[in-house]
Amino acid sequence: MAEPHGAVDGVEETTLNTYRSIVRKHEEEFGRATPLRRIGASRIKSFQEQMLDAPLETALARTTIHTRMRVLAAVLDRAEKKGWIAANPVEDVEVIERPEPDPDFNVLEPHEVEAVARAVAAIPGEDLPRMRNGKVDRHALAMMRQSRPMWALAILLLAYTGLRFGELRALRWRDVDFAGRVIHIRRNAPSSMPARSRRRVKRPKGRRGRSLVRRCA
Repeated sequence: MAEPHGAVDGVEETTLNTYRSIVRKHEEEFGRATPLRRIGASRIKSFQEQMLDAPLETALARTTIHTRMRVLAAVLDRAEKKGWIAANPVEDVEVIERPEPDPDFNVLEPHEVEAVARAVAAIPGEDLPRMRNGKVDRHALAMMRQSRPMWALAILLLAYTGLRFGELRALRWRDVDFAGRVIHIRRNAPSSMPARSRRRVKRPKGRRGRSLVRRCA
């Protein structure tokens, strides 16, 4: 069976884009022209420590740091298998572990979800779009008045159905059975997929569709 466009060995295009982005960060850090054999364990350890000790405004989540280190390890592991380097230097570095999920995550009550939606729909004075002369940009304000209620409704739908954002983006009117109170999830359009991609829409996560049923009390 042919792989879908953009996939490599079953890896989705969005995942590949994440890997490419991380590799570009590595190129910026180590220098694209730097021979791999010159990237030793001490340099890699320093790279990890820099990420861990970054100031709050530029700090990365520990999960992100772990992922960057694992991608670097995979690149150098392939280089070792190809014979480009004698050994993978990441093996001599104590890579931080992926943090365990916090079991005490915050769950909003229905009235709190409604409050979030109302806040998104509102346009506070400090958020009014202004032109360079300080006057309110009427055209931009009109667009905000149209878009913000839509985002408020999107928040309510996501909160009460559990849809992923990409699934919401791919939703079509024909997927909604108003009479039966059912939403059919058939597609996913992740925001990480670039606009130039030929596959803007793909199958849902897990590669299987599902239906959400609104049950009467």
